Amino acid sequence: MADRAPPPPPPPAGIDSRSGFCAATRIFHSTRAPGDLPPEPVVAFAAPEVAAKLPGHVRCVVIGSDEYGRLAASDGRRR
Repeated sequence: MADRAPPPPPPPAGIDSRSGFCAATRIFHSTRAPGDLPPEPVVAFAAPEVAAKLPGHVRCVVIGSDEYGRLAASDGRRR
């Protein structure tokens, strides 16, 4: 018999368990159970590989989550 993933924890108070909607903040939250992220070096390696495969006419923008700064894809290729 296959192992089953544990059920997701109940949502915090004020968040609809079926839709994930919070009426107080008007934000939809994920209803999926949290998953494991890959190790940091994998993410750091994958980002330049994906950006390198984009066609030249595609304008990709990266927004830093901590400083909200914007960088063009060409800025990432120069570094």
